[in-house]
Amino acid sequence: MLCEPFSVDVHWDPWEKASAGLELGDRYCSSPHWGVPLLAAFAGGPRPMVYSWGENLAIFHQLDVQGGRLHLPCDSMWTLGSPILGPDPTGMLERLCEFWRSQGGLHQATLSGLYEGHSLWSSSVWDSYANWSLPSAGRQVASLEGGSEGFLSRRSVNFRSRLRRAVKKAEQSGIEIEYFPHSATLSETLELLRRAFAVEAESWKGLNGQGIDSGSMATFYRHMLPLLAQRGRLRGLFLRRDGKDLSYLFGAAFAGYFRGLQFSYLETEDESLGNIGQWHVIVELAKEGCRAYDLGQAMAYKTRWAEQWIVSPTMGLEVRG
Repeated sequence: MLCEPFSVDVHWDPWEKASAGLELGDRYCSSPHWGVPLLAAFAGGPRPMVYSWGENLAIFHQLDVQGGRLHLPCDSMWTLGSPILGPDPTGMLERLCEFWRSQGGLHQATLSGLYEGHSLWSSSVWDSYANWSLPSAGRQVASLEGGSEGFLSRRSVNFRSRLRRAVKKAEQSGIEIEYFPHSATLSETLELLRRAFAVEAESWKGLNGQGIDSGSMATFYRHMLPLLAQRGRLRGLFLRRDGKDLSYLFGAAFAGYFRGLQFSYLETEDESLGNIGQWHVIVELAKEGCRAYDLGQAMAYKTRWAEQWIVSPTMGLEVRG
């Protein structure tokens, strides 16, 4: 078992590859594209520890506490990602617990992303070490099989008719679409984000102090979007009229699917702009062969857009040396 602090040059590519290979679970939120910006924005920027065993990885943010150490997933806020990655996660976890026990002291770990059918549920660790349930996470996913028309075929008649009317009305009112470039320089990406933040500030969220245009959320996306643009994974759009940004939507293309991140629109505009932006992004994603649209954290309003509501339990585990 190799244990070392995270290094972009050494660990980024193996971490990204291992998360992209997840058969079950949230691939994007298990990746460095999500985990590294999260730690930078919400935990003060510590380097996570990377444990390696063959092609298997475990990535944890570690905190020293009296008598021992806490091992937290990089995504300890939404707990959507998995910290245990690779072809043999069960073997990885069992060896990781043995390693922690050999270090002495008390080790408490949070294991997120434990979806139904995950091989970790069959691990011997649950019989060998104290463990307990923590709050589950949820996300919603829409299939893009059959392209944009296939997506529409799985929506209700009312949904389809309302969406088509809204799109047509927007076109007639002079609304234009400006798509984000898939790749961009740092300065270009930060300018896209500045424009999105300007829309956000005048949205209902921003006007109520709940937007992504300030505080830790702004820091989060200032770290994340350049990483996506650097690797050609950035996707998004602005809806504009007469040269003015009215709405934005952006997300990440990763491992054959799209992870939606944020969208918003001016408080003075019709709320249908949110739906219109989603639809135009779906059309473009379908053209490039994207297989699914992950709308992220489960919320009631997303149900009409997505067929799957995926719940992932989280467990606590205690190892004593």
